[in-house]
Amino acid sequence: MNSPFFTSIIGAGLATLVGAWIAQKIAITSSQRDEMLKELRSVNLAITLAFSITNSFFSAKKQFVSALVMDYDESRKRFLSEFQARKFSNQLGREPIYVEGNFISFEFPEIPLSSLEQIILEKISIRTRPLAAFGALRDAYVNVNSSIRVRQSMLEDFKLKFSPYVYFAVKNGRNLDQRYAHTIEGIGSYTDDGIFFSKLLCEDLQKYGSELALIFKKKYKIEPPVMSQVNFSSAIVQGLMPFDKEYRSWMDGFVVPQSKISGLMKFILRIRLYTLFLAPTHILWVAVDFVFVAVFLLLAVIG
Repeated sequence: MNSPFFTSIIGAGLATLVGAWIAQKIAITSSQRDEMLKELRSVNLAITLAFSITNSFFSAKKQFVSALVMDYDESRKRFLSEFQARKFSNQLGREPIYVEGNFISFEFPEIPLSSLEQIILEKISIRTRPLAAFGALRDAYVNVNSSIRVRQSMLEDFKLKFSPYVYFAVKNGRNLDQRYAHTIEGIGSYTDDGIFFSKLLCEDLQKYGSELALIFKKKYKIEPPVMSQVNFSSAIVQGLMPFDKEYRSWMDGFVVPQSKISGLMKFILRIRLYTLFLAPTHILWVAVDFVFVAVFLLLAVIG
């Protein structure tokens, strides 16, 4: 059994096994690298699509929505002021009240929601908030289009019979029809929702892509694709960006709650501070200090 023949057979067998193992490991590593590279490219594409959606909402707000909401609010204020003045002086109904209205029809631009949804759900391993932001973005687009259709239907009704009470949501006897006023308000608020959530999605995708690119570079020693960058400074200057505070309650829903481990850390810290003067160098508390630092670092990594 110790002959050169058997030794060579065993050596050849081991070499074959080692070679196969190395080849398999290389194949797995190559496959994982390719998958991560595909995901990085998908993130870049998702950022581009999300940014184009944000720009579509910006464009609609700048061209139609802002003027529509502003004109309606100002016209309603003037009408209510004149209406109340004439009602107080018993002059209501004797002469018509002249006000300007915005009766321009428009459609919301098409946006690549389906393409973005496919990438986000099938090609990117993103976390909870970006998924929720996409859902809110989709709802905003559906709702703003629904509001636009309702407004258009009411404009057609106004062509047949115009009612200032309905148009300006003014009580007429016991009747109060606020459909048109709520429709205008909805078009404005849903447009802002679309802007906010598409912008938030862009930012979350950028953050995720940057983190993934760092992991890729560290793991494979290869330069990753350059992540797409977006800039909203022009929209902010033009007053097109809604305020973050309007969405604070939504954002607060994604704050990571304090963990039980964090509470345990505080408890250990209190005990350690209390015993500093009793046994500052006792081996037990040295061990406790070590555990405390280890837990702190762990939370810093996962949090």
